[in-house]
Amino acid sequence: MQDDPAGTLLTWDQAFVDDAVAQAIRHIVEPANEQNLDRLDSVLQGEILPVT
Repeated sequence: MQDDPAGTLLTWDQAFVDDAVAQAIRHIVEPANEQNLDRLDSVLQGEILPVT
């Protein structure tokens, strides 16, 4: 993460050794990542409490 005048910039990279595996699970990984980032945003906005 890095500070940005407009807020915090988070970059997220995932690397898979085998492209075939990456493509096979892409339909699961992409929406799951979006859900995780949405939950993180909600925590950062103070809308929900983080899970401890």
